[in-house]
Amino acid sequence: LAILELLKYHNRVLYIDIDVHHGDGVEEAFYTTNKVREHYRPDAVVLQCGADSLAHDKLGTHNTTIRGHGACVQLIKTWGLPLMILGGGGYTINNVSRCWAYETGILCNYTNIDDNLPVNDYYEYYGPDFKLHFKPLEL
Repeated sequence: LAILELLKYHNRVLYIDIDVHHGDGVEEAFYTTNKVREHYRPDAVVLQCGADSLAHDKLGTHNTTIRGHGACVQLIKTWGLPLMILGGGGYTINNVSRCWAYETGILCNYTNIDDNLPVNDYYEYYGPDFKLHFKPLEL
């Protein structure tokens, strides 16, 4: 629906999915149009930031760090195009919230985010280290 709305104002919309799962529904919905594609100069971007690609996710199988995930957001932001960010997958909720907090900071040009999490009502969910960033899995 977001892409359909953007197509009212922009000729071409690029959909990027950094989630673990392939964006089947989006691909299927726009399969017969040339307005949503992968290989051209878009007028706007929809970035699906599913966090199940993070290390330690209960269902994902990737080993992405929050910094790596955020680097994707930062790169696409540098394109200077209208950008819609969507959440998505992520099944280890404490890491999903870490990731989206970090990426919100990137989008708001706040790059000096303290790695120490502030004490709050949900603080115990972020132990034992109580940090924003975590180490990837040892492979």
